[in-house]
Amino acid sequence: MSRRVASSPFTISRFGLPRSLIFARRFLKLFAAVGLFTTTIFEIRACDGFSMMPTINWKGDWVLTSPIPYWSPSWLPFKKQISRGDVVFAASPTDPRATVCKRVIGIAGDIIEVDPRRGEGLARKKRMEDRTWVTIPKGQVWLAGDNTSNSTDSRDYGPVPLAMVHGQVLARVSRQTKVYR
Repeated sequence: MSRRVASSPFTISRFGLPRSLIFARRFLKLFAAVGLFTTTIFEIRACDGFSMMPTINWKGDWVLTSPIPYWSPSWLPFKKQISRGDVVFAASPTDPRATVCKRVIGIAGDIIEVDPRRGEGLARKKRMEDRTWVTIPKGQVWLAGDNTSNSTDSRDYGPVPLAMVHGQVLARVSRQTKVYR
């Protein structure tokens, strides 16, 4: 009768490699696959702050994002252009290491009123006289938060280059899931 010997992490496998190296190699492959999936196909991101209320909760709803709708090759049938009303994730123009979640209000060629909020009475009349309009240049978009009274957006930093848009928000992932299409 032969006795089985307990294997240790340093036991040589039938391929001539220690079992710990085989495990590390499998782990690295899995880690690379997950990284590739989350950067190119889908990613779940936290979105916090008051700027997108009531669409996205300020307490930090999670959103499902994907760069595929905008940055896929032209021969794929589901490529689309950025359009008004899309909720997108973009690099923050004020801090490129941070990202912002905003709604696309204007695309190239649109003429946008910088601050469309209106006051009451005398304040309304003054605001109507001081309106400022901006034409969105080619290759840029106008981003704004849904909560205009508490949002730092294109009204503060101007049109945003398309290269700074990382992807589209496809759905809010929370107790009350909502799909954006």
